[in-house]
Amino acid sequence: MSARAGIIALLTGLAAMLLGLELASPMILTRFSRIERRVEDESQAASSLRPVTSDGRPTVLLTGNSLLLEVCS
Repeated sequence: MSARAGIIALLTGLAAMLLGLELASPMILTRFSRIERRVEDESQAASSLRPVTSDGRPTVLLTGNSLLLEVCS
């Protein structure tokens, strides 16, 4: 194998590894980060709130945590 082919193979392997890490990082972050799991759980709980309670009063969600992530939909 020539030096040029070796360098190309090395760069291709490195690019494949970086792409794999980039694609897997959201799953890895959610699995191992306690804060990310908490943010995800609280976001799901907030999105499942109904606009009005069973007795007719409006539901209010108060936020103010520095870990709050805004998801635009």
